[in-house]
Amino acid sequence: GPHMIAIDLIGPDFYWWCIEEPELCKKFLNKITQGLIEAEEYVRSIDVHPNAYDGYGIAEDTS
Repeated sequence: GPHMIAIDLIGPDFYWWCIEEPELCKKFLNKITQGLIEAEEYVRSIDVHPNAYDGYGIAEDTS
């Protein structure tokens, strides 16, 4: 989810950032979340088989 994407983009310092700058961290996570929502909406808008599966998935972590 958004936290794993943030870790992939920033690295482990993201956790310190959450402590030191919680409002900026919240804005960053909201931006990531909005991007995920927009990506899902886009995929659903072009999907020719909308009932082929129940959900949308994205593999965003590097683990």
